[in-house]
Amino acid sequence: MYTFYIDESGDEGPPRDNIHSQWFTTGGIIVNGDGKRRFKQAHDRIITEHFMDKGIALSDKFKLHYSELREDREPYCQLINRRCLADDVFAAIKNIDCSLISASINKISHRKKDVGSFGVRAYTLLVCRQRFQHFLVERDGAGRIVYERFTTTQRRKIMSEMRQLQDSVAWHFPPNLYKIRSWIGSGDPLVEKILQFADFFAYAPHIKLVTKGEKKRRFEEIKHKYYNFNGTLQERGFVVID
Repeated sequence: MYTFYIDESGDEGPPRDNIHSQWFTTGGIIVNGDGKRRFKQAHDRIITEHFMDKGIALSDKFKLHYSELREDREPYCQLINRRCLADDVFAAIKNIDCSLISASINKISHRKKDVGSFGVRAYTLLVCRQRFQHFLVERDGAGRIVYERFTTTQRRKIMSEMRQLQDSVAWHFPPNLYKIRSWIGSGDPLVEKILQFADFFAYAPHIKLVTKGEKKRRFEEIKHKYYNFNGTLQERGFVVID
């Protein structure tokens, strides 16, 4: 059984003049049971080496969060070298057996197209689900999807939009997702610790697009872990909808 742990980067609201608001990315990490175990070990090691051993107290609700790290919030502001922590997170993604899928959408272009009435979260999530289906077919396996804190209200709205999208742009989205068990599940990042790594990962393709390739170091570090990176447009794991 494979599990696809998903998070997002960017604001799904209407685009503003600021280029940072023009892109929205959904992305995640695919692992089997052994990969899940290794990510938990990596998480425990990062927490121990960067916080516990340094005497930095953490609340019971603390989770690794890239935006808070970049903005130097508590408790990250107590670290001597915040980049070292990020290096260790991306090193885990780079070295542990896993596969990556992401879908990024230009919100300005999206609003001008016929599918502009559908939310960017639903659109990118549908793309990610389809690529996950291709991944599972290649490996003759089954899988499930876990999205961080995916509420019932969100699920109803997004699933409805995804069904309509499949009908309106069916040529992009083969409808048979028989390899994926059930609908998208909700995950607590304090329990499903890979979701914390997915938070870091989703930032990598997002910032690459936001900066027009100027900030792509993290993306280049993990590009080789993408599912079918150089595959056909309908099957590749790195998707840009412009």
